Amino acid sequence: MVSSITIILVAMWSPIDFYIFSNPQFSTKQECVEYVMENQRSLQTYLIDEFNSPPDERSTFYCVDSENLKNALSKQNKPNI
Repeated sequence: MVSSITIILVAMWSPIDFYIFSNPQFSTKQECVEYVMENQRSLQTYLIDEFNSPPDERSTFYCVDSENLKNALSKQNKPNI
């Protein structure tokens, strides 16, 4: 059985400020990286418009496995007992 992964695009301004793009989704990290390289300007413009950020505030883009991100976020939100 072949397992399938979904790579998603995440924009980060800081370790606590980030945006997860729900579309597009990619089947390989390479596809995601190529997409970011080809569309970086429009991605930045979208984020600036969406969040009314200053034009000089740039995001860093990451292509990550959706399950790894989901697991990391769920661990981060668990209460410390």
